[in-house]
Amino acid sequence: MLSIAKPRIVFVSERTESVLAKLLSQLSWKIELIQLDNQSLTANVRTLTDILNNESDVNYMEYKSTDIDDPSRHPWAILSSSGTTGLPKGVTLSHKNLIAFLVKMRQVLFTSFLLTLIIDQHFLTTVKLI
Repeated sequence: MLSIAKPRIVFVSERTESVLAKLLSQLSWKIELIQLDNQSLTANVRTLTDILNNESDVNYMEYKSTDIDDPSRHPWAILSSSGTTGLPKGVTLSHKNLIAFLVKMRQVLFTSFLLTLIIDQHFLTTVKLI
């Protein structure tokens, strides 16, 4: 999957850093590993804290994300595929997407429940007649 996506930066944890660090020499492009934990286990791997602390023009303690006007559009989840039929891809689902899905599922399940109830009622009525 790395050879398809060819990322330039990969965020790693303590568990994944050493494994990915070993793979770097086998790749045909340069990847920078950034450790999300506070201490890097491998040489030439910077930590996110070090990067943020060394940026002179950015005070990440005062960082404020951009507001999304419509709360229903706030991201709820990012679904991704491994790219079985092509390149890996991801889709951001909003809270509105989730609610629409749940409403539809409720309709489908309720309809299924009613259909089952009707069939059961018909079957029980038929059995009593025999």
